[in-house]
Amino acid sequence: MQVTFPFRIRIMRIVQPVGAVLANDADWQLWVNLAATGQIWNNESLDPINDGGVKLGPSGITIERSSIIQMAYLNQTAAQANAVSVYYEPF
Repeated sequence: MQVTFPFRIRIMRIVQPVGAVLANDADWQLWVNLAATGQIWNNESLDPINDGGVKLGPSGITIERSSIIQMAYLNQTAAQANAVSVYYEPF
């Protein structure tokens, strides 16, 4: 899945719900404009039990307007539904 916003955004937090088996939860990678950014978060850091997932500080990750944003899951060892929540603010 991909999304595009008509304004700049700042990604502030990333969380995934706990799966049936934690070891099978996916790691996630941010893609922008159909290219990997190199920013990868492992499943343990995104676990909501771990203080609500990854908080990206006051500056977050800036995404320019009209960019294509995707979150790709990686390193999943067993079939399981995976979801990730991305919290952002427009600016």
